[in-house]
Amino acid sequence: MPRRSPGGYTLVELLVYVGIATIAIVVFTSFMVDVSKQAAYARIRQEVHHTGRVLLTRMISDIRNAQSVTITSPKELHLVTPSGSAIRYVWNDDPAILQAEFDDGSGSGTVPLTSSAVRVTLLDFQYRSADTNEISVHLRVAQGNESAAPERRADIDIASVGIRRRSLYQ
Repeated sequence: MPRRSPGGYTLVELLVYVGIATIAIVVFTSFMVDVSKQAAYARIRQEVHHTGRVLLTRMISDIRNAQSVTITSPKELHLVTPSGSAIRYVWNDDPAILQAEFDDGSGSGTVPLTSSAVRVTLLDFQYRSADTNEISVHLRVAQGNESAAPERRADIDIASVGIRRRSLYQ
């Protein structure tokens, strides 16, 4: 029977320890990769949902407070505020960016309401009543990365109706 030194390990014991450590490192690494992917997806989903809600809330608020509202196409809405400023919401399919154009009489400008990280995939303005006081807004917002795997795509499809406040009291 071979003698074993009291201060060392045999080659078999070292190989077993290295094998166990390798398995533990692989499991831990795959866990961390999965956690970071899930965190990235959660951030994207949160940004898409937040952007969609903010856009819809802003448009409905502007409709409610508008002096006049005109839908020139399903993708374009013109508003005149009580102060006389003009706001125009425009959605172009190509860059998939929603823009607001402002003209307050002293100057005008265009402001993008979405970025390349979040894109609008559907925007539809419609009159809900014959007297044009009720405007429905249907909005679909998705993440900017179209090449993401289907299970990693984030989008939100929301709709609301804005009723001009002036029409409520007339």
